[in-house]
Amino acid sequence: MAQPVRIGVPSGPMINTDTGEVTQAWLGFFVALWQRTGSSAGGVQASASDLAAETAAREAADQALTASLSSETSARASGDAANHALIAAEGATRSAADAHLGLTTVSSMLHTSGTGLPSYSAPVGSLYSRTDGTVGATLYVSQAGGAWLAIAGV
Repeated sequence: MAQPVRIGVPSGPMINTDTGEVTQAWLGFFVALWQRTGSSAGGVQASASDLAAETAAREAADQALTASLSSETSARASGDAANHALIAAEGATRSAADAHLGLTTVSSMLHTSGTGLPSYSAPVGSLYSRTDGTVGATLYVSQAGGAWLAIAGV
């Protein structure tokens, strides 16, 4: 009965950059692989029991890999959840600091454009770019009560 070859794939470079030849580690790997796969025509072939043992070993390795991938997926999901919690906490901290400093966040401001004067009501601080305006009548800022103020010099 043939013995399975227990050789790992080399981790170093395949080619020696000084000589241009295959390194000893890779040469040994290729020879072992050649011998394991039956050598030349008429060489020794693996028996059915050898193949069954190899199949069982590969299936066990696949199961271990599946378990490892599942574990990594869970760990990444936990890490993502922790990051989301940190981001939420950071947002709360920033909001508290803004409130302490008297700053407010306006998320409903608009920036629109068109021809002619703006003729609609928009949240205070919204911007309107007049595409047919002249200097001093191109950019407008929304004021309270639906009024618009032209920004001079723009």
